[in-house]
Amino acid sequence: MHVLVLTVPVGHSELISERLWGLGVVAIEERAVTLEEPYGSRGVMTQNVELWTSLGDDHKLVVAALTGLGLGSEPGPRPDASMWWRWEEVSDSAVHSWREFSQPFFAADGVMVMPEWLSQQGCHDLGEVRLQIRIDPGSAFGMGDHPTTSLTLQLLLSELKPGDFVLDVGCGSGILGIAAALDGAAQVTAIDISPAAIDATRANATRNAVSDQINVSLAPLDEVADELRAKGGPFPRILVANILAPALIALAPDMRKACADDGYIIVSGLLENNCAHVIAALRPWEVVKQISNDGWTAVMFAAASKRSEPN
Repeated sequence: MHVLVLTVPVGHSELISERLWGLGVVAIEERAVTLEEPYGSRGVMTQNVELWTSLGDDHKLVVAALTGLGLGSEPGPRPDASMWWRWEEVSDSAVHSWREFSQPFFAADGVMVMPEWLSQQGCHDLGEVRLQIRIDPGSAFGMGDHPTTSLTLQLLLSELKPGDFVLDVGCGSGILGIAAALDGAAQVTAIDISPAAIDATRANATRNAVSDQINVSLAPLDEVADELRAKGGPFPRILVANILAPALIALAPDMRKACADDGYIIVSGLLENNCAHVIAALRPWEVVKQISNDGWTAVMFAAASKRSEPN
């Protein structure tokens, strides 16, 4: 199996790691390396870090994500760059070794995420459980323990009403949609651009006995929004999107178009001190709530007025 190795300066490792967690990786291994820069011409030794991780098996999507992180579209070092990436072939057992250290955890108040391969033994000692979600993320999608997932889930469940229609944009392993279905949503549409995410979400919906409530699709958001408008609804009362800021900005018009007039758009994948550009992109929808944790933030929007965009 291929794993991804990113070589970055020590001073950039924390920021790049945060971005990788935001993309949904389940594990990152750091390895210190000393390199001659630039590649022997100056003889200057620099301290770097290798970040070993996985973003899935779809190389086209991985390259697109890395380009968004500023690491270039081609593997290997470049004289004009301080960061680069490469593929490494490792055994499947090495890739999944992180599973040995996984534990159940609370993604929100009363919402426990249980790794599929663990037993229930001892879980009653962790606290009161209102919802339990059994998850196997596969090789590329998070367990839900990243702050952006937890923050999005908190806002989602705070506004969810029985019978709601929820749209999950960038569903990953399906945690948000599954939580909504377990908590009373009548219909969840979960979309993603990655076939691996679609497979993971479908499998996890089946594990949690909510596959009848969740429609999983590779359809892009603009097609979903256009179809809803052509039919005249029903529009989702809650739309969630826990993805990176550039994607949120690009999708902002379609998110406004797809959501109900009296509904809410909840976005995350944002750094707390760097989210103003996303908030601006979603105007005229207004911020009604914002919560943060560990430098990350999630924002809930409501429409400033009734739907008035032309068809």
